[in-house]
Amino acid sequence: MLVLAHITKKYADNTVLSDVSLHIEKGKIHALVGLNGSGKTTLLNILFGNPHISDTGGFSGDIILDGKKITVQNPKDAIAHGFGMVHQEISLFQNFTLAENITMGKDAVFSIYNKSSHYFSPILKNKNTQTAQKAFLSLGLKNINTDSYPESVSLSLQQLTEIAREVNKNNLKLILLDEPTALLNPNEVEQLFSVLKKLSLSGTAVLYTSHRLDEVMSFSDTVTVLQYGKITAHYTHNKSLEKITQAMTDSLIISTKKDTFFDYTKENEIILSLKNFSSTGLNENINELSLDIYKGEIIGIAAPLGHGKYALAHALMGDTPTSGSMYFESKKINKRTPRTMLKLGFAAIPEDRKQAGLLKSHSILENIVLPALWIQKKFLRKIPFLPMSFLDKKKALEFISPLAKKLHIVCKSFYQNIEELSGGNQQKVLIAQTLALEPKVLLVSEITRGIDLKTKEQILDILLDFNKNQQCTLLISSSELDELYRICDRVLILKHGEIVETLYPAQIKDNFLLHYARTIQKYQYE
Repeated sequence: MLVLAHITKKYADNTVLSDVSLHIEKGKIHALVGLNGSGKTTLLNILFGNPHISDTGGFSGDIILDGKKITVQNPKDAIAHGFGMVHQEISLFQNFTLAENITMGKDAVFSIYNKSSHYFSPILKNKNTQTAQKAFLSLGLKNINTDSYPESVSLSLQQLTEIAREVNKNNLKLILLDEPTALLNPNEVEQLFSVLKKLSLSGTAVLYTSHRLDEVMSFSDTVTVLQYGKITAHYTHNKSLEKITQAMTDSLIISTKKDTFFDYTKENEIILSLKNFSSTGLNENINELSLDIYKGEIIGIAAPLGHGKYALAHALMGDTPTSGSMYFESKKINKRTPRTMLKLGFAAIPEDRKQAGLLKSHSILENIVLPALWIQKKFLRKIPFLPMSFLDKKKALEFISPLAKKLHIVCKSFYQNIEELSGGNQQKVLIAQTLALEPKVLLVSEITRGIDLKTKEQILDILLDFNKNQQCTLLISSSELDELYRICDRVLILKHGEIVETLYPAQIKDNFLLHYARTIQKYQYE
């Protein structure tokens, strides 16, 4: 159905795609895999006419659809050709409801007007709401409030809204998905690929990127591997995890795992205590939570969609209204704002790094040091005899250089714009920003979302090192079951914002993933 012929894309002197040729068959699910920076997202952006491609010099090569050469200069062209796309970074209109985001451009309107006046016709809100709810039902999601705005719901529901928007299209020939399952739990992933399979049986082609190779093995008909912008392997039969990994990395990836788990038989120091702690916000609640958290332990937070997986971190950081009691280092904390919590020794890496974590249009250096400068007055040089100070770049660089090496941050310079980095390197910059704050309690949400295998293990290793050497207490909210199993001392499963079960990986061992999956499935739609 679609042929990409000799696609090459350069950013100045940097070649991100080199002579890539690819055949995508009608009605097939085609996976595109590779490490961060291998060119996967760039290839999807070329197909969907992302303006960033033309703004940076365009690309060379041909796109051939149904035997005819086509031009895709912008998303409007792509949609006209029957292409749809779900982006890795959320791309919803924040001031429109979920229903409006799903039906936008194909709204049901009052039919009394003639065709020429279609764009001035009144929109039938109730009919559009029904369409949106039907789209969510196709993904296995019931009772979604489609009148909600994206900013008031969880990041995972925003991702599912984008998917619902695309599968709701009638003329869909090709759907492009960039890390569509990064925020989804196993049951949601199964449901998504069930929908994609139905689409493929109707003739729609699916091209998607993923770092979850188990999904690639289970659901894809074809796998293409990219490394440094070039195709290194292509599998339709006899694909194996070992072959794909080797084609991606040329090296063995060692899985990070905690070597010594927390000893709960001892009398441990309680660093954080919650009593009847509740919060509302992000379409998720925490309800009457009572919990003691010990200094130096790593706690995993897991929950079905909308049951409070991310709400606890936002509540602890003072982002959302709360009630109940919170004690930190035996002292009651009455006033909770992000600034006061940062000063106390809390820090957070949010699930949405672009909207809530990074300083857009700022350099790598500024992203790492400015929060510590603002909160703790670090990296400052005072002006003699004046009540003024300024950023001491020499001191900042002395701190950043060894840290960037330790974190394997790949960049041209520390003055490079943060938006020019790959997703994995942006995530490492966020970790560096956190390390600069030297927190006592670190709240982490979906830290490996959209990150390749190698970078993922590096990040997990950094978290374990920080926990061990700094005695930092970690709370990790994640959709990645395997990660929680490997690095957490205990995993709390939430339902309606309440702890319904606590799992201890050291005790459950090999049955942990099965136990976890059954527990999540049990509460999925209750």
